[in-house]
Amino acid sequence: MNDPKTKEQEEQILLRKHRDTLYISGNGIMVFGAWSLIQSFFYATILQQELKDMAGLDSNYPEGLLYIVMFVLVAIEIAFRLYIGFSARAVSKGKKKSPAYLVTCILVTLYYLFILIVNISDPSRYGILRYIITIILDLTSLYIHVEVVYAGIKVRKILRSDHAD
Repeated sequence: MNDPKTKEQEEQILLRKHRDTLYISGNGIMVFGAWSLIQSFFYATILQQELKDMAGLDSNYPEGLLYIVMFVLVAIEIAFRLYIGFSARAVSKGKKKSPAYLVTCILVTLYYLFILIVNISDPSRYGILRYIITIILDLTSLYIHVEVVYAGIKVRKILRSDHAD
């Protein structure tokens, strides 16, 4: 009943499952990075006044500085997403990675949880359709990050138990 070969096979199945989750979720995190870039372009071109309002700036504020700050913040976000996404994909392919990508993912997850709470707490900020879309996107991003953390921890645990035997 507790045949060691069966236990080993079960661990390999779980390892494959969690690695697949890491690969898919890593891709998802990177896709959300592309979405952030598109959204930033949208704000910079079409919703310039709303961007200034969100930043709490008056209409006389120099636009160039606002765009530089926005570009830097988006670049940082995309860098984090690429780091997490490529690291998750590498682990899914059997490469050894430092757990730093998981720590980074946890910190980004906490950030998105904060953003979600802020967005939920102020539904009047946007129209109802935009509010619903924003909440759905935030929840999806949060879910993908949690998936990476969970699957990453599981893969590390399974690999550690294989080396302990």
